[in-house]
Amino acid sequence: MFHFGMPAPADMPGYEVGGGVGMDEGQAVRRVVAIISANAALMARLRSARSLRLAAWCLGGGAIRDVVWAHLSERAVPAPRDLDLAYFDPVDCSPAAEGVLEARLAVIDPGIPWEVRNQARMHLWHHARTGEEVPAVGSLAAGLAVWPEACTAVGAWLDGHDRIQLVAPLGLGDLLGMVVRPNLTRISARDWRLRATAKRWAERWPGVRVVPARTTLPSPQAPDR
Repeated sequence: MFHFGMPAPADMPGYEVGGGVGMDEGQAVRRVVAIISANAALMARLRSARSLRLAAWCLGGGAIRDVVWAHLSERAVPAPRDLDLAYFDPVDCSPAAEGVLEARLAVIDPGIPWEVRNQARMHLWHHARTGEEVPAVGSLAAGLAVWPEACTAVGAWLDGHDRIQLVAPLGLGDLLGMVVRPNLTRISARDWRLRATAKRWAERWPGVRVVPARTTLPSPQAPDR
């Protein structure tokens, strides 16, 4: 199951499905799946996350990006600062529920910096942090679609047959093209520039292209599904 379909990436300047490397959508999916499947550590983390038996979940953010970029640049995968497990549960939007899942993962797979976040409650988190009212999302894919960069808005999960499934509402082009492009759906251009300075992507990943944030940059709309 590849949650790809939404028109927004075409509105993002310079966006290409295959990252400008001559790939169509299917080829891009197969490339990312092959890279993930070859990384034993990430596969182990995916199996640990699957053991929680969540209805809709994925590992995303730097967990996927760093493995793909390390492969593409022939470098070692850096130790994760945190391992993002995103899930969608509109019934229990309490922070305590996330803490319970993190505690379970600490037992199942200790020594990993798990960070579990329910995408169904991120509008509440955003309001508490910024005072800004934003709508709730309606799915896991919609939650990833408002993450601040397209290259990290890619998630992977394992089905019951150990097959890797991808959730990539903003596409795979920036991930495979090693492009950091701002998604200003829920972050201002100013705050994104501060974030980019702190993240030091170009310094940490030679060859990465960082697209400047502009206040006029079109922002994707989160899918409802």
